[in-house]
Amino acid sequence: MALLQELNERQGATIIVVTHDPAVARTTKRIITLHDGRVARDVPLESPYLEDLRELKDSPLGKSLLEGEIPSELEGLGLEQVTPLLKGILEKV
Repeated sequence: MALLQELNERQGATIIVVTHDPAVARTTKRIITLHDGRVARDVPLESPYLEDLRELKDSPLGKSLLEGEIPSELEGLGLEQVTPLLKGILEKV
C-alpha cells in the first residue's frame, strides 16, 4: 500500500484497490462500497472512526440499535444501558 500511496502523491495517479479488508480500505482517501454490484456508498474518508460508525449503522446490529432493539443473542451484555446513546450517535453519522 505504501508504494501505491507514493505513486498517488508523487504522480497524481488514481489508484483503484478492490478489497474486503477494512484495514486496507482505511488507508485510502475515499471508499466506494458496492452492494450487489451497485454503488451503495461513496464517501471521502474523513476519519477511520467515522467510517467504523457508518459501517456499524449499515450493519444488522446497527439497524437493530436504530430501532431500539437488541438481538436476543446479545442480551445480558449490558447493551440495554447504552442502546439509547448508541442510537443517538448512529443517527448523527
